[in-house]
Amino acid sequence: MGALTMEDNTTFTDLLSDGEQMFTVFAPTNEAFTSFENSNSNDLNMILANHVIAGSSLAAADFSNMYANTAATNEDGDNLSIYVNVDDGVQLNGQSSVIISDVVTTNGIIHAVDTVIDLPTVVTFAVADSDNFSSLVGALTAEGQPDFVSVLSSTTDNKPFTVFAPINSAFEALDEVPEGETLTAVLNHHVIAEANIVSADLSDGLVSPATLEGDTVSFTETDGSFTITDGAGNMGTAIVKADVQAINGVVHAIDMVLIPNTEN
Repeated sequence: MGALTMEDNTTFTDLLSDGEQMFTVFAPTNEAFTSFENSNSNDLNMILANHVIAGSSLAAADFSNMYANTAATNEDGDNLSIYVNVDDGVQLNGQSSVIISDVVTTNGIIHAVDTVIDLPTVVTFAVADSDNFSSLVGALTAEGQPDFVSVLSSTTDNKPFTVFAPINSAFEALDEVPEGETLTAVLNHHVIAEANIVSADLSDGLVSPATLEGDTVSFTETDGSFTITDGAGNMGTAIVKADVQAINGVVHAIDMVLIPNTEN
């Protein structure tokens, strides 16, 4: 409770006292707060808000491997995402586990967690959601590749990032996964720096800013859904999960690996 009211701050307690709205709250234990170092110097109010799903009262049985939006926001006011995994208990963003569940209150449900859930980066979701992104993480960390993890974890340099993240089946569909400089170019073709492009920003025929590789991608709308044409001209890559929002950018899961133009 001390963290909620530090220096007479009532922002968070005012939010949770709203009787007109239901909440799901992931409440760190005393030990969790004691061990939390806030190494990124993130705003405490925003960290606390990252433990709250507003508008829903979710019991442990309601969770699946899923994304939800928290009350925390980025600089643009977009709500940050949280990834819930139930393969072995209830884990949050791959870093915090529910240790006491389903404490019911008049305006929601509280779940005690063993670790403070810091504000996620785009890397947080790639690592936590291994069901979808383990192949991508393997490519990003392959021998000889740049330090993509450090680049995409940054909350200061070149952020925000828009990341088009191929799911595991996208890599499986390749005849072979490229290596070396070719792999570097392919991976860079999935990242746009200094832009937080959410699905609401897309339009039919839109051409993106240059990716880190240098080529652009373009978008086609059909019945409200968007597909991507990559730098090599391959069409029809579907966005299968949009707007996974991190503090330093946004992730869109896609069903094919984007290939840059190798002739320019």
